[in-house]
Amino acid sequence: MLSLWNTHQSNNKQDGFSLIEILLVIAIMGILAMAIIPRAQRAKTDARYSLVRQAALEIGKWGVEWAERNQESQDVADSCTLNDYMETLTGYTGDGSNNNWSGTPKTLIGTSECRNPSGQAVNYSVADIMPNDKQPRNPFNGTGYMSLSNDGSGSVTPGLLYLARDTNGTHDEYYFVYTGTDSANNQDFHAGMGSVSSMSLAQLRNGIFVIRLMP
Repeated sequence: MLSLWNTHQSNNKQDGFSLIEILLVIAIMGILAMAIIPRAQRAKTDARYSLVRQAALEIGKWGVEWAERNQESQDVADSCTLNDYMETLTGYTGDGSNNNWSGTPKTLIGTSECRNPSGQAVNYSVADIMPNDKQPRNPFNGTGYMSLSNDGSGSVTPGLLYLARDTNGTHDEYYFVYTGTDSANNQDFHAGMGSVSSMSLAQLRNGIFVIRLMP
């Protein structure tokens, strides 16, 4: 009888986990979480940047389409080149007050007199020719790229698209650059793409190519 009782007691001692074992499991889970969670967050951010680049390609195509339509339909007396129209799109896509991505159509940038009377505004913006379901949204703030939420004002927001131009006298190159989580402010672009005040062609080429034109 005593022998049976001792055996039962011994079996009971083997059931469950000790406090040390539980603490060890918790510690291991904590270490795994510290390793996995940052990687998951980076993967999520990288996926958003991938969407930004896809949006830039789509919007860039519509920008070129808008410029081509304007050149093809301009008056006989007008002498605007495709480059003249593309130049009016430089800047943030949501900043309709300074370019022709959205809002009220603007006159040509600079002192160009290729539309008569001199400086006559175009009749519509890029947003006007884009179907609503073709207008991508900024994956970081959830609003359409033609929205004022993406005009580059205020504090920096990742994913803002800015059409930049580089000219070397023989041709102009247009690239979309964008702000990121590493941008110090809304004039500083993501991953070596330069800033509004200083942007070389090498830096622009870290962005998304749109078009190359004769000046």
